[in-house]
Amino acid sequence: MTPEQLAREFHETYEHLAPQFGYTPRPETSKPWEEIPDDSPNKRLMIAVAGEIMKKVVLIDHNGVTFTNPVNTTAIQPTSTTMYFGDRE
Repeated sequence: MTPEQLAREFHETYEHLAPQFGYTPRPETSKPWEEIPDDSPNKRLMIAVAGEIMKKVVLIDHNGVTFTNPVNTTAIQPTSTTMYFGDRE
């Protein structure tokens, strides 16, 4: 998954869930991802944030042994500040 794919997924999920929380997104950003201009500061920011989050994601294999940074596939060791996403079992 690329930062743009994660940003798009976040955007689409956010738009879908917003009404369930009594929130109405701003009209200028409440549109399909492909309709948001690539040079939009909002879109560029979402992609940049997604990229930063992806750097912090640690994946653990089913044996609980392998720790991998999915952005650059460099093996990393978990620390007390490591963020884990997904099932750790």
